[in-house]
Amino acid sequence: MIVGAGGVARAVALALRDLGCSRVYVMNRTVERGRELCSLISSWGVDCIALGLQQNVGVKIQLLINATPLGIDGEFPINPRNAGAGLVLDLAYKPGGVTDLVKLAEEGSIPYIDGLEILVRQALESDRIWLGSFEKPTWHEVFERLRSGLI
Repeated sequence: MIVGAGGVARAVALALRDLGCSRVYVMNRTVERGRELCSLISSWGVDCIALGLQQNVGVKIQLLINATPLGIDGEFPINPRNAGAGLVLDLAYKPGGVTDLVKLAEEGSIPYIDGLEILVRQALESDRIWLGSFEKPTWHEVFERLRSGLI
């Protein structure tokens, strides 16, 4: 399930297609925008269902991907445990803290990857592509410094 229907959600949908995902749920504040993204996803041969933003998802999902800023400062509207998620990917991040979705995943003992880790890994990979290979810093070193407020 992808939460959001903007540009980041489109990139996520493309990655899911490339990974062989056969069905995607798009949950968005405005169902019409979710339907627009589902139309694109369906044109790729992937089954897609648009849902309005709601706490009771009503379907069991394997992966919950947040492609919105929801949960940075307030509550995330979906509990991944109630949706049956086996993995959470939160593209939002909160320097010096964790988002509400990450808290919910931790409380439910659900593995997760948060947006700060993704941001750091993406930045270091971009540096490698443009500047060449390097050993230091590792993504984990940068991540820990950001998390602890040292950067």
